[in-house]
Amino acid sequence: MSHFRFARPRFSLQLLLLITLAFGCTARREVELHPEIKASPRVGVTVTNRDDFAYPRVTVFVKGHYWAEAGDIAPGQTVTIPFDRFATDEGEHFDVATMKPEAIRIRTWLDGKAASKIFEVK
Repeated sequence: MSHFRFARPRFSLQLLLLITLAFGCTARREVELHPEIKASPRVGVTVTNRDDFAYPRVTVFVKGHYWAEAGDIAPGQTVTIPFDRFATDEGEHFDVATMKPEAIRIRTWLDGKAASKIFEVK
């Protein structure tokens, strides 16, 4: 009669539980953005970071598909993007003389995840 031995697992159940809890505790909750957005035909789109954390790699969208990069925006910093910098992926530029920026969306990347907020322009 042969004796069977089961291979000892490499990780114990306690270690697996500890790893699971560690990743669960470090998961980032959804972050709400509180920027101030202004749009002026003569100036462009102005974004002010009113949060206490930086907005890295900011992209601003006008009318959904016209976009421009704003870079990193530190807490309290204001960035202005002229309307002539907004373009589609095909290279069509936003024309403030013939179009209205009905909606503006700001998108930033926090912990590798996109966070965004949409504003209606009146």
